[in-house]
Amino acid sequence: MELSYESADARVRAIGGTSAEHLRLFVTWLGSQQYSVGYVCIVARHALAFGRWCEGRGIAFDALTDDDIDRYQRSRARLRSRRAETRRQERRVLMLLLHFLRKQGICAAAPACTTAVDRVTADFAQHLRRNRALAPITVERYTRLTGQFLAWRFGQAEVCLHDLRPTDAIAFVRHESRRLAPSALKGVANALRSFLRFGEFRGEITAALATGVPSVATWTTTPPVPKAIAAAHAQRAIASCDSLTAVGRRDRAVLLLLARLGLRACEIIRLTLDDIDWDQSQLRVRGKGGRESLMPLPVDVGAAIVAYLEEVFPTPPLQPETAQGRARMNQWISAVNSYYYPYMCYHVSHERNVFPELGIASDEAVVSHALPKIEVGLQVAERQLSHGQGFLLGGEVGLADYYLLPSTYAFGFAPEAKAMYADFPAVREWREKMEALPTVQRFRAAQPPRGPIEHARKWAISHRPKY
Repeated sequence: MELSYESADARVRAIGGTSAEHLRLFVTWLGSQQYSVGYVCIVARHALAFGRWCEGRGIAFDALTDDDIDRYQRSRARLRSRRAETRRQERRVLMLLLHFLRKQGICAAAPACTTAVDRVTADFAQHLRRNRALAPITVERYTRLTGQFLAWRFGQAEVCLHDLRPTDAIAFVRHESRRLAPSALKGVANALRSFLRFGEFRGEITAALATGVPSVATWTTTPPVPKAIAAAHAQRAIASCDSLTAVGRRDRAVLLLLARLGLRACEIIRLTLDDIDWDQSQLRVRGKGGRESLMPLPVDVGAAIVAYLEEVFPTPPLQPETAQGRARMNQWISAVNSYYYPYMCYHVSHERNVFPELGIASDEAVVSHALPKIEVGLQVAERQLSHGQGFLLGGEVGLADYYLLPSTYAFGFAPEAKAMYADFPAVREWREKMEALPTVQRFRAAQPPRGPIEHARKWAISHRPKY
């Protein structure tokens, strides 16, 4: 039978009985989550066998538990010809099926954590899903291996991550090497590194234990593919894009998204203009399984996206027609990236607006350091606008104006901004003209009400300015 989503659906329909409809929904869901056709057919084969086993024993899908999967695998353990990898793949598939059924409310949720190891691994699994956005199969594998490590290290006692030492990870990997192939042992090492980094993230592990997890040696007959290219090579690839063509600008934007944010190809393909929050310099990324996460939008990545959009949508033109005009536009964009945005948003707006709304005290030293810099920037903008034509580069709104607007808008919510803007009438008039533009008004109307930015709590720790 030809491999396709339809053939996988036909497989599960063939079982009949009460489980067929649930399995059909499961296969349909896999296709909607962008799983490959080959993998969906493998899943359908395992699900078909499991469904027949359940039908034969009178087990309804709405009563499935983890114990049923264990009993099913034990019943098939007598088949000595089955490879260990096949058994592991079968378990991953069935755990994914159980996860789907629980998510749909078809069967009961997983039992509450009962042991100290269960509680720690449950927190770890939540971290992998929410902060790392890993696939369900990866979350299940990492938590299972982590549970084995913690049970090996602490037994039934209370889990205290402060007691972990580099020798514990080394000893556990050595212990597992007696029964696992090198390829499977690499998965153990990866899970340990991820868990130890989680412990560091929570502050329960002080030493960098993740770096102490030994690497698993594997050999191939061909040279291994490098994990990543050097930074210099990545920069050469980005610089090779022809910025004078639409294709070149598109390639530059894509390469920057890959290099600066580490996005997957499928995540870049799913991006839309609605995913970019220019005011907050954030990018909404839709990953595997429909999960969404917010990521910071670096200024060079934003500039590359804007340059591509300007090339693709040239009407109305936002760039000057002359080379001199475009050079002045790029000068202003560079000034926003390196001067206006850092001091108006990164320094003042965060300290006066974002952090106080989260109950985090402002750092007055950061604000005091930034205000003189902002005043100098406003003096420059005031001189530039003194020609009286309304916008930065003349009588028509341009890319430079739109680039400066979010920084001046965010800064405008700070108490200091009201007094400072009063001293610069040309800047004040320019802001009023920008806010009166129909495109800006439509954009403002489409935004939700301002409120606390919960994920900004970590900004106060991870990238607060050092004056």
